[in-house]
Amino acid sequence: MMHVPINHSHMIKKRINTTKQARKSRKDKERIRLDAKRHSPGVPPNTCPYVDMAKTIMDDMATAYERLHERGEYQPKFDDLKQMMDDQLEYIRRANECLRDNSAYWYEQYKQTL
Repeated sequence: MMHVPINHSHMIKKRINTTKQARKSRKDKERIRLDAKRHSPGVPPNTCPYVDMAKTIMDDMATAYERLHERGEYQPKFDDLKQMMDDQLEYIRRANECLRDNSAYWYEQYKQTL
């Protein structure tokens, strides 16, 4: 059996080159991710405080209307309008939460792809 000398320096150089390529690849991917993030439309802000404020305004209007009702001025349509507004605001709240959740999900998927 013939003994073949092992060229350790060649193996070390190969390992160093592989490590450098991996680092370069990660840097390139991070640069791509940051560039895409910089040009993205962004995540919608939390609109719940605005929804809450609109609901408070509607509640204040309902309270004012109740005082008018106590004086004998009554419009039953107002109660229907208030309920419709509450329902719309809750729909907007849920839709905006869904947009934020979806945006976070897809951003994580994008980062994992890189």
